[in-house]
Amino acid sequence: MFTTAREDFERCTLNSVPGILGKLEYLAQLREENGRYFHWGLARLHGEEAAGASLEESHLSQFLALLRTPLPQLWDEIQQAAEIHQVKAEEYVRELQRVAQLMIPPATGGGSQRHFNSVLQALSALVAPVAAPPRRAA
Repeated sequence: MFTTAREDFERCTLNSVPGILGKLEYLAQLREENGRYFHWGLARLHGEEAAGASLEESHLSQFLALLRTPLPQLWDEIQQAAEIHQVKAEEYVRELQRVAQLMIPPATGGGSQRHFNSVLQALSALVAPVAAPPRRAA
């Protein structure tokens, strides 16, 4: 038996989601329009309040982990996620940028929205198609 709703969620659900970016994307999907988190199974087992609080704690933890993750590791995650979703890496990063606001937890715990946005911007630059250099006339 799990001791807390967070432990239950992280061991049984979140750990099955690959990568930090994938985990953040998943947690963003659990946020409702009013900003509260909801996971039906977790709420059923632990109550809505405990479930919501544990989801918010997990979200903060993953957010801070992302900010500490080296870009080469995130680049590898993007390549793997794009393959799983059967899209180009560029399309996957565009989707991350589309849901970026939801990927930022309500309380950033020392991290910042600015830092997060710069990470997404760097990843976007990595996947941007490189234009061919102009040809010189002979």
